Amino acid sequence: MENKNAAQENLEYIKQVILDSKNIIKDRGDVAILWGVVIITAQLSSFFMLISDIGRHIGLMWIFVIAAGWILTFIMGKKKEKRGVSTSALKIDAATWISTGVSMTVVGFAGTFSGMIGWQAINPLMAMFLANAFFITGMVYNTKIFKFAALGWWVGAIVLFWIPNDYIEYTFIVFAAMMLLFQTIPGIMLYIKYKKEEVK
Repeated sequence: MENKNAAQENLEYIKQVILDSKNIIKDRGDVAILWGVVIITAQLSSFFMLISDIGRHIGLMWIFVIAAGWILTFIMGKKKEKRGVSTSALKIDAATWISTGVSMTVVGFAGTFSGMIGWQAINPLMAMFLANAFFITGMVYNTKIFKFAALGWWVGAIVLFWIPNDYIEYTFIVFAAMMLLFQTIPGIMLYIKYKKEEVK
């Protein structure tokens, strides 16, 4: 009898893990879309500000854009808590991405404003951070789209590191394209997929 109960508990645990994984992937989709739009907007704005000779205002623009992204992420997180989406697995996944986001924010602002890191190195460094986070999520939940996204970010980081200084402003265009291909579009695909499964 005890063995039967233990087996039932294990089965319920496995079902919960699968359910949590689906919730994580779906919720990762809408957050990916949000940050994809935020970063693409900032990257393209940076490019046009540089070629328009108003690049001195780029830092201020990034402060407002990143602050807006964090505020919207916080609001989305609170809404998910209210509708009971938050689970242990979701919290673990959120911790991975929040820690990555905080590290990216610190490197992006403290690194450049202190002069320790040149602004030319920020985009390839950000690509490396994103590659790590996507790879962890992809491996833990065995999601191919995240694994391929991680590979895309790593390859993109290499490309960004090798863009010549004479064309350095185009790193913003390349990063915006990477954000569209390796985060926003996969986010949309995942969100639509698991929204459809909820209706079934």
